[in-house]
Amino acid sequence: MPGQDTETTRKPLSISGPELVLGHRDTGGVTYLQPPLAPLSLTIYISERNRVKTMGDVPAEFETPSMPTNPPNTWLTYHLAHPGPGGAIPGDPNPAFYYRDRYHLHYIYNHREGFAFAHVSSKDMVHWKWHPTTLTPGTTGHGMFSGTGFFTKDGQAAMIYHGQGSGRNQLAFALDDNLERWSKPISVEPLTATGEEPDMNHWDPDCWLMDGAYYGLSGGSNPALMKSEGLKQWLYLGELFPEDFPTNLGVDRGEDVSCPNMFKIGNKWMLLCISHGLGARYYLGDFVGEKYALSSRPPRPVELGQMGFLCTGITVDQRWSSCHVGLVHAMGERDAKKRPEDELRQPYG
Repeated sequence: MPGQDTETTRKPLSISGPELVLGHRDTGGVTYLQPPLAPLSLTIYISERNRVKTMGDVPAEFETPSMPTNPPNTWLTYHLAHPGPGGAIPGDPNPAFYYRDRYHLHYIYNHREGFAFAHVSSKDMVHWKWHPTTLTPGTTGHGMFSGTGFFTKDGQAAMIYHGQGSGRNQLAFALDDNLERWSKPISVEPLTATGEEPDMNHWDPDCWLMDGAYYGLSGGSNPALMKSEGLKQWLYLGELFPEDFPTNLGVDRGEDVSCPNMFKIGNKWMLLCISHGLGARYYLGDFVGEKYALSSRPPRPVELGQMGFLCTGITVDQRWSSCHVGLVHAMGERDAKKRPEDELRQPYG
């Protein structure tokens, strides 16, 4: 029921529905796999490790998704399925937070106004509560495409994402502890050291803190790297990958980097991302001269038996454990849920 945590059925189910089809997003001819209309399945894994103008209070007329009392047998409810209204296309899990003892997750669905962020939260990632859908084209001025949640230097929850139809990536800041009210978005406008607009893709972004500064990544082919001291002015640092990109990785330098997450793991920096043509993968490397210097070992795919894995997300809880959230496409009979220790902890290469 709306406003209450509800327990999902804990059993793997087979799924039937339309086949995956090819489609196009609103940037540079990027082709992606479009999932079925419903249901959306999000798989969650666990592994160790500026105040601005407000949108106002959440009006009562905002829709709140909720699970039906008796979901159809074909709905994959072992994980987390979007119940409607609207279809879960493209369904990408997006800004995720561990905040005030709750896990918060956003994902894209087809709102009546266009692409919107659904918002769910949980204390244990088993019982989920849907919040009012407040991040819609009507409140932001653009569609909501993939991005990342992070915390500012002052501990404020923030998100960076691609504003569908705006041609730019966007920043927004939480204005309440339920993460239901958000600031009006601010477009991310990086400039070169000489004050010029760079030639770069504005696509799925990420943002993280490193050495006391904010770093941003704008995805797509040959993703761009940028830097900011206060999330207002951004300095374009060039392409993320160095010119001497290793030739023995089995992946081209210009391969699509979408839904990216850059985070520290051990003494390395992991880039977890997807390619719309290749699926999910991750790289390990270090930052040298504000370039991402990759290990010479091949990037590992993120695989789940006979299931396709796309659109990854990361947050960190009170144990400093990273929570890996992903969109799963069924390729056949469902396997049992797999823990992250089986994947992200495997020896690299």
